[in-house]
Amino acid sequence: MYKFYKILCQFESRFQDVEAFSNMFELFATPYSVDVNNVPSRYQIELFNLQCDDLLKDKYRHKEDIADFYRNFSQNRFPRLHSLAARVLCMFS
Repeated sequence: MYKFYKILCQFESRFQDVEAFSNMFELFATPYSVDVNNVPSRYQIELFNLQCDDLLKDKYRHKEDIADFYRNFSQNRFPRLHSLAARVLCMFS
């Protein structure tokens, strides 16, 4: 039983960073499904404006991949979401 507990503690320790980033990953991957009220306040206005933008919503629906969608992003209009996308894409590219 002790070995199992030790393995569980190591697992939780190694993957707590992933859990800390889970909200950021969700916002990045599904910006039209996320509730604006459940994201950090620094992203709320931009996310609201993004979700109301029919042109970008259409591009999201017809994207080949998520990176393709974020290439259409205006850094001037969505600076915080653009920065978030750049950080996430850097993690996985």
